Amino acid sequence: MKKSKKRGALFVISTPIGNLKDITLRAIETLVSVDIIACEDTRITKRLLAAHGISKGLISYREQNRERAGRTIIEALEEGKDAALVTDAGTPGISDPGQHLIAFCVKRGIDVFTIPGPSSVTAALSVSGFVTDSFVFFGFLPRRGKKREAVLCQLASEKKTAVIFESPPRVGRTLKELQDRLGDRRATLCRELTKLYEEVMRGRISEIIDLVDQKDRLRGEMVIVLAGKEEIDDAVDLDTVKKEVLAAIAQNPEKRAKELATLVSGRLGVPSSIVYNEIVKNRK
Repeated sequence: MKKSKKRGALFVISTPIGNLKDITLRAIETLVSVDIIACEDTRITKRLLAAHGISKGLISYREQNRERAGRTIIEALEEGKDAALVTDAGTPGISDPGQHLIAFCVKRGIDVFTIPGPSSVTAALSVSGFVTDSFVFFGFLPRRGKKREAVLCQLASEKKTAVIFESPPRVGRTLKELQDRLGDRRATLCRELTKLYEEVMRGRISEIIDLVDQKDRLRGEMVIVLAGKEEIDDAVDLDTVKKEVLAAIAQNPEKRAKELATLVSGRLGVPSSIVYNEIVKNRK
């Protein structure tokens, strides 16, 4: 790598998602060589550094202070200091505030180098058993409202493997909503990846819901991997479509035809155009 002569450089360093041994030699070398390290939670990063005998000044950089902390980091880079950017676990910039600092450095013409390594996205995909040559990453779903509904509708028609992040308190609700919108699609739920109690649950969404309900308490961040929408047969059971359409109209009288079509088509695995036409015929 070749740095600019006067300015420092930002090194985007992937860190372990669980097992502290999952760190590259290059990442350790870079953490030793930089002048400052920007991290989310200084306590977590201190534990990582201590495990590898590294002592270094830390700057807390998280969503709540990213504007102020970002200015401090940029000033240091402009002065010729090198900085490392790490997240609590995995690759910075993936569903965390690091993306803003990276984008700002790029805009300012500051060198940004990647030190690749662990990522819960690719880790979960690698053990999912689903098609991985093409996938979509949704991160954490919006908590509520129209934004969440829009993403769920998008997932209902998504033919590629999809990856979602979720927290333990919300994973049950999210799985039930996914089953409602997508039907009983194949899925994999990964938790505590690379840690002592790593667990991978596979099956239909309903089966995974049953497994989750049997747990007294779930810990650790969750990664949900959803198989893409399966190809359907040319022959569509219109009687079943009509039955589901009538039930959906009765249960959701306020929803527009397009919304109902997305809901029913995702549940049955039937093209939304067929469902939409059936809604138009049966809605009074």
